[in-house]
Amino acid sequence: MRSHVVMPSGSPGVFRRAIAIRGARTHNLKNVNVEIPQRQLTVITGPSGSGKSSLAFNTLYAEGQRRFVESMSTYVRQFLERIDRPDVDEIDGILPAIAIEQKNSVKNARSTVATATELADHIRLFMTYCGETWCADCQTKVRKESPESITREIASSLKGKRVVVLAPVFFEAANRSEVLVQLIKAGYFRAWIDGAVADLKEVETSGTALEIVITRLRVDEEKQGQITEAIEQAFEISKGTVNVLEESEEGWLSHRFTSRFACNKCGTEFIEPTPHLFSFNSPLGACTVCQGYGRIIGIDMEKVIPNRALRLDEQPIAPWNSPGYEDCYEDLDKASKKYGLRLDVPINELTPAEWDLLHNGRSKWYGIKGFFEWLETKKYKIHVRVKLAKYRSYEPCPDCHGSRLKSAANHVKFRDLSIADLFAMNVKTARRFWEYLPLDKQEEAIAGHLRREIVNRLTYLDEVGLSYLTLDRQTRTLSGGEAQRINLAAALGSSLTETMYVIDEPTVGLHARDSERLLAVLKRLRNAGNTVIVVEHDPTIIAGADYNIEIGPGAGEHGGQIVYAGKGRASPGTPCHPLPLTRERGVGRSTFAGRGSTTSRVSTSRFLSGGSSPSPASPGPANRRSSATVSSIATSATCAVRTASTSARASSREPS
Repeated sequence: MRSHVVMPSGSPGVFRRAIAIRGARTHNLKNVNVEIPQRQLTVITGPSGSGKSSLAFNTLYAEGQRRFVESMSTYVRQFLERIDRPDVDEIDGILPAIAIEQKNSVKNARSTVATATELADHIRLFMTYCGETWCADCQTKVRKESPESITREIASSLKGKRVVVLAPVFFEAANRSEVLVQLIKAGYFRAWIDGAVADLKEVETSGTALEIVITRLRVDEEKQGQITEAIEQAFEISKGTVNVLEESEEGWLSHRFTSRFACNKCGTEFIEPTPHLFSFNSPLGACTVCQGYGRIIGIDMEKVIPNRALRLDEQPIAPWNSPGYEDCYEDLDKASKKYGLRLDVPINELTPAEWDLLHNGRSKWYGIKGFFEWLETKKYKIHVRVKLAKYRSYEPCPDCHGSRLKSAANHVKFRDLSIADLFAMNVKTARRFWEYLPLDKQEEAIAGHLRREIVNRLTYLDEVGLSYLTLDRQTRTLSGGEAQRINLAAALGSSLTETMYVIDEPTVGLHARDSERLLAVLKRLRNAGNTVIVVEHDPTIIAGADYNIEIGPGAGEHGGQIVYAGKGRASPGTPCHPLPLTRERGVGRSTFAGRGSTTSRVSTSRFLSGGSSPSPASPGPANRRSSATVSSIATSATCAVRTASTSARASSREPS
């Protein structure tokens, strides 16, 4: 008879759907048979090296991955690594598996906390639909105008005033006469020249631009249709630009509008916001200087001048202190006499002008910067490349200042914040910003669902104890525990269901006070309809689990057995009852299978009480008493230790 863990039929915690593992022998597992309930939070615990990871990752997850690969077509499988079947007789009820291990395997410098959790995707979409582009020079909002929107603007701001609608026309000087003929044929005879209306047939004009008069009128509600028609004509002639002159006491004031995405004042054109504009992984949005990395390789002046307390006449510049470049000090001495650079004061006391002269040079004096630029031309020599490498280091990109994006992306702002400002926030600050962000009706209708997704993901990151991380932090700089909790938060944000998550010690590196918050996150993952299996030692996680599996009793060859399998937290004041390992045929109560079972009752009691693992006791009164004692072990650590200790003392008093 197989000795796998089953639920008693009359038990109140019976689970109908379970993952049944039979005959697992991976690594040090000793023909283990166990059932893990689906849609529950199960914790696998035990001493280090007892076989927890062998059961969870090398058996359960490995088989789930193997079946996933086997489900694909032959053509697809040839591009995937072949996965061997784990050493197990049978696994039933297995679900699609996702492993969240305690390691950081990300090496890509482009990956950040925001991209790993899909926060970047949602924030980019939000900025695309709700962001406003501003002209940095004129401090005005940039938008595409239509004849109707321009009419509304004129009717509201220039009501009752006399205006002239002009269409700017630009052409080559050689084509001037031809352009004038075409305009006259089209019925446009008047132009705005020197602040007045002039007839194109009678006035000699020069230059490569003209402003054609479309209409003159006084703005009122009855003439809005006429204004719209005039603007449409101007757009057709000038390819999307119109100039509306307003009569005032100071003269004619110009109001420019364009149907292109450009500034109405200075005419500077901008790129329309799209999700790719805010992505440093896209050529459309990545900074052209640093290629979207946020930093460049430059010369580290701290390495060039390691001691700035020295004077220039004490030869403090490291690359010049070699025999091949000592003559640079002679050039420095000549430049100091010519330009007034003091050599007898410490470098850290030089004025900004003197430091600029030393670093950037002037005229024939090349300076430190010019010296390294000259070395760059000699990089075909190995010793020059070695010398340059000694003084190189990464420094923030001078163009994007570390934001990784083109300036066009930073021109788009929401509540006076660019997307670089949003990514620079840490998780706690960002959560507070997005949670209490007021949106008007139009913004709520357009991007309300995006805001809710952003808040959900920030909440998950905060609850797993990562509130201190900034969203633009590189993923490869995270510790193994931080990377694991990032993946856990991403799993919650993905909203997957009917999935098996295998998680390796998520509390590593986490403060003990945050264990309850992590437990709540794991339960939320379970409540979404997933099966969560956690390899863990933390008592808070163990006590809060729905089901506990303990592997032991020792490590290595002394482990690999199911010591305990049962419900997690017991209600206060109620006895603790573990799961029986087998059920005897024809007997109404659960007992152990005897010597041949996967689990030894005596080793169980010894392990839980902290003792060693003796050989199994022979049948007799002590055997029955020990079995009854073990069957009352609680899932909580206190109950388990107390009961196991009693069992061990009883076994030592009774004859074998």
